[in-house]
Amino acid sequence: MLIKLTIENVLSYDAPATFSLVAGKITKQHKEQVTDVGGVSVLRGAIVYGPNAAGKSNLLRAVLVLMQMLNGDSCRYSYGGQFKLTNKPRNDMSWDVLFSAGGNVYRYLVKTDGVSISEECLWLVSDKEEVVFRRGGLNVSFGQMFADRTWYESRSFEKSRFVICTLKRDGIIDRRESIPNSEVIIHAIEGLQQIIVLSSDSIPEAQYIGSLLKVEEFMEFLKRLMTVADIGITDVQWRSCSRDQAVLILDRHRSVNPIRQDGVQFAKDGQALWAIVTKDGASDVFELKFIHNGFELSLNDESIGTIRLFNLSVFLFNLKRTPSVWFVDEIDCHLHPSIAYRLLKEFMTMPNVASQLIVTAHDTSLMTHDIWRTDEVWFAEKRMDGSSDLYSLYQFTPRFDKRLEKGYRQGLYGAMPHIGGEMLNG
Repeated sequence: MLIKLTIENVLSYDAPATFSLVAGKITKQHKEQVTDVGGVSVLRGAIVYGPNAAGKSNLLRAVLVLMQMLNGDSCRYSYGGQFKLTNKPRNDMSWDVLFSAGGNVYRYLVKTDGVSISEECLWLVSDKEEVVFRRGGLNVSFGQMFADRTWYESRSFEKSRFVICTLKRDGIIDRRESIPNSEVIIHAIEGLQQIIVLSSDSIPEAQYIGSLLKVEEFMEFLKRLMTVADIGITDVQWRSCSRDQAVLILDRHRSVNPIRQDGVQFAKDGQALWAIVTKDGASDVFELKFIHNGFELSLNDESIGTIRLFNLSVFLFNLKRTPSVWFVDEIDCHLHPSIAYRLLKEFMTMPNVASQLIVTAHDTSLMTHDIWRTDEVWFAEKRMDGSSDLYSLYQFTPRFDKRLEKGYRQGLYGAMPHIGGEMLNG
C-alpha cells in the first residue's frame, strides 16, 4: 500500500510536494476506510480536485514516470521532465515513496536528471530507517542486514539503470532461496510493481483484456457492471464472425500477433475486440458483442461512455482481486455522475479489500462525506510562479454536517479558477 509520496522538480511540481495517505485524527468518519500498516493508519483512497492546469494530472504523470523508469530500467524515461517555468539551474528530479509490501514498510528514494541516477536508496522502516542499499552515482553499498554481501557487491551498475532493477535482472527473484536476505528486496520490488496509473484515455492491451475475458469470474463481473449501469446492455458474449470478416481480420492481425501456446490470440480494430482461435492449422474468428435486448453491437458501435466503462472494468475487477494501488485520472470522464458516484461509493465501503484507489475529478458532486473522509480529499493549486502545490481538506477541519461541494464552490478551500472578464465577448 502507498503511505506517502513526495516529488520535487518533476513536471509542474517545483518545490517538494507531499501526497499522504496517512489517516488524520478523525473518529466520526468511515473507520472502515483505514487500515493499520506497520503501526501506521493508512487510508484506502483519495480524490484530488483543482482547476485546469493546476497539477492534478501531473501528480499522476509523476507517478507514471517513476513506474516507466522502473519497468524500463532506465532513468531516461524521465528526460526533460523537470519543472521548466524558472530561470534557476535545474536540480535533479526527485521521487520519495513510502509504501508497504510483504508485511514490511519501505522508503524508496530516486534522484535523477534524466541522463544518470545521482541517488537511489531503499530503507526498511520500523522504529527507525535501516538501510537496505544506498547509491550515490555508481557507488552502491548494502546495509548491515546483509552479513554475506558477496552476491550483491559482485553486481555491476550503470549510470542510467536502477539498482533495484539490476538485482531483478540478475535473478534475485528466481534465486531467492540461495541469496541471503533476498526477500527484503523482492518484497520491495513487488510492492512497487503494484502501483498502476491510468489516464483518462487508457485502453487495456488486447492480449490482457482478452485473457481476462476467458476468466468466467471476470465475464460475470462485466455483465453485472453493464447491467447495473443501466446502459441498455443485457449480456456480453463472443460471437462467431462471417467468413469474409474472418479473412479480413486474419489478414490484418495474424502476422502482428503470433499465435500463443493455447491457440488463441487477441486483436483490436478501433475499440472492437477479436479472438482468433487456431486449431490443427485452421482459424476461427470471434468478436466480443454487447447484447441489447437480443440485438448485437460491436464495441465500436457503443457510446463513448460505454467504452469508457468497459475499459475501466479491467481495473475495477483487479481492485477487488489483487492488492494494488491504482491512480485513475479523471474518473468522471464520459461517465454520468451517478455511475461515478456508485463506483466510488461501492469501492470505498467494500470490506476486506487490500487495494487503494486515488482518483482525480472535476465533478464536485463526488466531493461528499457519503464517500470520503475529510483526510481523503486533496487539492492541487497553482502558485504565483506557475508551479503546483498539494494540500488536504483535512487542514480546514470542515464540519461533518456541512456540504463539502458547497464550501468548495464558495472558495472556502481554494484550488478554484479565478475567472475574470468575458471569455467569448471580450
